[in-house]
Amino acid sequence: MRGSTMSERVARVLVPQAGKCLFDYRVPDMHPMYRGQLVRVPLGRRRVLGVVWACDPEPEVPPERLKPIAEWWDDWPPLDPVLLDQIAFASDYYLNPLGEYLAFVLPPALRRRKRQVALAAVTDGAVGEHATGENTASQRRSEPVVTTPGPRLTAAQARAYAQLTAGPTGFDPVLLFGVTGSGKTECYLRLIAETLAAGRQALVLVPEIGLVPQTTTRVVARFPGARIGVWHSDLNARERQHLFAALVQGAVDCLIGTRSAIFAPMPRLGLILVDEEHDASYRQFEGAPYSARDLALWRGKAAQVRVVLGSATPSLERWWDSERGRIRRVTLAERATGVPLPTIELLPVTREAPRTAGLVPEAWEALKETLARGEQALLFLNRRGFAPTLYCAHCGWVQECRRCSVRMVYHRVDSRMRCHHCGWSIAVPEVCPTCGNGGLSVAGQGTQRLEAELHAAFADHGVVRIDRDACQTAAAFAALRKTVARADAKLLIGTQMIAKGHDFPALSLVIVVGADAGLLAAETRATERLMQQLLQVAGRAGRSGQPGRVLVQTRYPDHPFFQQLVAHDYAAFANTLLTERKRLALPPFVHQALLRADAPRLEVALEFLTSAKATGEAMREQHAHGHAVRLLDVVPLRIVRLAGRERAQLVVESPNRAALHTFLRAWRERLLQWPQRQGLRWRLEVDPLDA
Repeated sequence: MRGSTMSERVARVLVPQAGKCLFDYRVPDMHPMYRGQLVRVPLGRRRVLGVVWACDPEPEVPPERLKPIAEWWDDWPPLDPVLLDQIAFASDYYLNPLGEYLAFVLPPALRRRKRQVALAAVTDGAVGEHATGENTASQRRSEPVVTTPGPRLTAAQARAYAQLTAGPTGFDPVLLFGVTGSGKTECYLRLIAETLAAGRQALVLVPEIGLVPQTTTRVVARFPGARIGVWHSDLNARERQHLFAALVQGAVDCLIGTRSAIFAPMPRLGLILVDEEHDASYRQFEGAPYSARDLALWRGKAAQVRVVLGSATPSLERWWDSERGRIRRVTLAERATGVPLPTIELLPVTREAPRTAGLVPEAWEALKETLARGEQALLFLNRRGFAPTLYCAHCGWVQECRRCSVRMVYHRVDSRMRCHHCGWSIAVPEVCPTCGNGGLSVAGQGTQRLEAELHAAFADHGVVRIDRDACQTAAAFAALRKTVARADAKLLIGTQMIAKGHDFPALSLVIVVGADAGLLAAETRATERLMQQLLQVAGRAGRSGQPGRVLVQTRYPDHPFFQQLVAHDYAAFANTLLTERKRLALPPFVHQALLRADAPRLEVALEFLTSAKATGEAMREQHAHGHAVRLLDVVPLRIVRLAGRERAQLVVESPNRAALHTFLRAWRERLLQWPQRQGLRWRLEVDPLDA
């Protein structure tokens, strides 16, 4: 919005930093001023890139003390109003400084420039790492996007697509509940085609960087003339800067990215797709917190566009929203190939049963038969490393992390003990540090141990391990994925990385090892995550014609959880879990926030939280809706010590979201006024995944 022409004008500028991030500056009389305009301003001894947040506000300091704006980036378009409003919403909802969310938008390389950068100089380059087609500075294309024909829709896909497009004009949130292999991607591509044909932009979110190449390849193949951008953490500084320049001009037709892409400038936004919407990777915990899935819904409403959330195993929150009619639900109940869903069999594990490489005889025989037919098999074990425990059988000593209250994991690849929580590592001790015994033993099984044991038995078939240790970069994961897709390796060993949306045509057998750990975990969402993991990894089998088979080793084959798994009945599972959550007053039937504190000594954290609770209780009594807010007991975290600091937490909850946020804002302001105790850190987290 153009500012006034008063003789003394003021611009309030937002800069990308924590803490205080809004500052007022003097503006020349006749200089045009717009909200969202890029400017560089003096801040202390620095010159900082920011955006005009407000035009002609009442200045917070006397006018004579205002400094002038150093540079006006007039040839750069302003950030679009919906994106600015999204930054404001995220800051208010997650109770975090505005500037930290602006940092997601402005590329670091652009912020580091010491002087103004001409837009034309930055635009001259690729839109993104995997981009294709032209890169022009015009917002709207002068010619339609070329679309290659897609496969003929099955009857089920045609019904689903008709329902997807039959919603109201404007904001239309839809849950696309489709079993694995049901053809959700083809529905996505047709929605993108419809959006591009209307001259609008599409934003496609995927939960992890490993899914970006597969998604990009499909989009590029369908729209060979489109301007496609890719947004993820592996982009180098130049690529990120060029992508931002294209985005602010509206010169990207379709953007594919991980969670932070929700902060991408898209002035012509017409569609948001969130694939695998249930995935916890959409939630950012470190730094400025946010949920990309929830912000996608907010942005869709603000921009008045359709938002499609796709999953074979939806989050309970979105399932509940669809049950009560807050969002539409469209179902794809069968696979697009016509092949039935894989059969899921439970293999009982007993203490007496013989096992080879951790597999019971039935699983071992099925593995040999699958490899003999030339098909691929996947062993799913969600535990990295060689073994989770190194111990002394003589005195009972166990190798623990000196910085965390957890055991260290033995990694045989580099002969190191590693903490999977803080990253600390040491060489494997040769003797027991307590009694001097030299015969140290390992217990348990990780992916490295499983790989070594299977390689000894099936080396001729090619064994590939896919976990975070083997795939530390996007390029490494892409290379392994190509190896698997070509069926050069027949035997795959993987963690949850491989369970998310990947398509391996030759894979016919999945064996799940260690499923019971998730069933017995002491976390509210443990069974929800386990069902999502197991159905997702089961869905990798039999996607291209051959029957799929899934074998789940468990000590509890009669547990109702596994009966619903065998039936592929996620809807029954979700409704059962919702009934339980409602009875126990757990999310989504209550809204929560979590006040966490950590310090070198647990007593310091507990003392702070106890005082914070007492203050909160007093404020609750005075609050208009305080009766709807409840503060639970102060407790240490399950893993008390992490990276040398000891931690505790306090849960605050309410069935009324508005009442909870009103209380949290006032409570946080009160806590910020307290003197800072040396060594103490605290953080207020809204909508925690685990409380």
